[in-house]
Amino acid sequence: MKFRIAAILTTLLLICSPVLAADSGGLYQISTIDALLDGSYDGQATFAELAKHGDFGLGTVDKLNGEMVGIDGKFYQITVDGKVHAIPPAMTTPFANVTFFKPAFTFDCPAGLDYQALKKAIEKKLPSPNLFYAIRVDAPFAYVRVRSVPGVSKRPYPKLVNIVKRQKVYEFQNIAGSLVGFYCPAFVKGVNVPGFHLHFIGEKRQKGGHLLGLTTKACKVQVATLNRLNLVLPTKGDFLQRKLGADMSHQLEKVEKDRPRLGLPRRSGNAAQ
Repeated sequence: MKFRIAAILTTLLLICSPVLAADSGGLYQISTIDALLDGSYDGQATFAELAKHGDFGLGTVDKLNGEMVGIDGKFYQITVDGKVHAIPPAMTTPFANVTFFKPAFTFDCPAGLDYQALKKAIEKKLPSPNLFYAIRVDAPFAYVRVRSVPGVSKRPYPKLVNIVKRQKVYEFQNIAGSLVGFYCPAFVKGVNVPGFHLHFIGEKRQKGGHLLGLTTKACKVQVATLNRLNLVLPTKGDFLQRKLGADMSHQLEKVEKDRPRLGLPRRSGNAAQ
């Protein structure tokens, strides 16, 4: 009898667990982050195909022509000029992460947090550092800094660390919008971005980019737990010839982090978009 009661209690705990009960399914990924860092920019999957596997996510588009945001079932391209474009179904992507967003839990964060403080606040709420999480933050932000990158046309394609030297940075004051992205566990190094990877898109879908910095007003955070990774590797193109496997974490850090001292071009905006 005691064993039966213990078994029932264990089952109830598993059912009520925020990690297991609200699992959105999994993370669907095209290619690897190291392949992108190394210059593998040719599109491998159409957005029509991508939409079969998720309504929420981020990545880039064919020939690295800007940043990609997927939200509410629609995909957007933010080009290097800072403009946002609806992505047609036939456009392709060389690297993308998507899921069907079903939040496991929601919480509020206070005003006045910078990017690092917001990440720490979210990380404290995560049930485990060893799972994947889809993260959405909706708010009127006091400040947002984003970037986009230019596309490529001539081979051999330069490495991403060299392309971001020509990135353009945009800064917005008092802008409403959403952060879209993922938290990945440390053991995925080389396959995906360990830790947080977030993009921003304005409420009116007119501004956005890869998130570099922010200051919050009061914001709502939604987190979906993901316990499966569906990794789709290219079966054609230059991916097959690339020598992947070296530690590229130093390059990834240069690509992902803000670089405010390099005198990069910036543009400002005040209207909520």
